[in-house]
Amino acid sequence: MKNIMKNMLSRLLLICVTLLCAGLSGCMDDGQTLILPTPASSETPPTNLLTQDSLIWVPEYKLPPGWHINLDNPEAARGKTGQGLPSELKVFYLGSVEKNSPLSSLRDRLYQETYCQDQAPGSFTNCQRGFQKITREIDGFHAEILRYYGTWRDDQQEVNEIYLDHDGIIMRISSEGDFQEILPAIQSMLQTISWTREKQRSGPAQEPEELGL
Repeated sequence: MKNIMKNMLSRLLLICVTLLCAGLSGCMDDGQTLILPTPASSETPPTNLLTQDSLIWVPEYKLPPGWHINLDNPEAARGKTGQGLPSELKVFYLGSVEKNSPLSSLRDRLYQETYCQDQAPGSFTNCQRGFQKITREIDGFHAEILRYYGTWRDDQQEVNEIYLDHDGIIMRISSEGDFQEILPAIQSMLQTISWTREKQRSGPAQEPEELGL
């Protein structure tokens, strides 16, 4: 009895295999290749990673002798303008006048963020020397300036945060050091600056200290 059942199961298995092979050969008679499904990957590709394809505004400008522009980070420059620490200069593109708040509003917003009553931990602002709000022209361009003192290098270092309308483009120029000594460099910048859209650099920008400036 066991042998009969074993023979019947063997024949049934043989018939199933034959039918399966016949079906597969019929599917591939027209030259198509049978593609078996592969298991889905359990890893979801990341969609929020920063890439080097995004464009940023990069300045190009000239400064007087004694100033050095950081080639890896051209919005920053450093120069020896007098006794003591080197002066520093940074420029930032804020967009068109139509897409920005008035210059005085931008300056006052920064004042609220910097004011010592709610001074953030780690701030180097010299609160005892206070703040000045200044309205003036620089090389014929309207500017609103917030002046205060204190940097990580020296609590007596003068800081000027300048919001300026440069032919319809709002720029923020940050300077560290005596304003009158830095003014020729700012004027040279305003006379020669242009902006281009470029891809972000692949490596970290070097600071002036790393360049020996």
